[in-house]
Amino acid sequence: PKLGPDAAVLAHALLQGGGQRLRELRLPGCGISGHEASAAFGRLLIHLPALTLFDLQDNPHIGAKGLQSMLEAALCDWGRLDERARGRQALPGLLDLRGS
Repeated sequence: PKLGPDAAVLAHALLQGGGQRLRELRLPGCGISGHEASAAFGRLLIHLPALTLFDLQDNPHIGAKGLQSMLEAALCDWGRLDERARGRQALPGLLDLRGS
């Protein structure tokens, strides 16, 4: 299924408490695009502590701007954590962007 810009809705739902135990999120070739979706997925990297695999392969519409939005959102949210929480957030996961 193609999510397109509606991918942001999924990301926001997971951020609102639906994904705290989520270990893998595989969205290859789902047509993800847009700044808002990319930024929301970036925040997932920080706020879902069990997430170890995030597969966004073959989503070429994310593009360089989307990747920039994703990383900026992740780093901004990580920077807002207090020092103790930041120390526990080792970011152990894998972000797969091949083909994106």
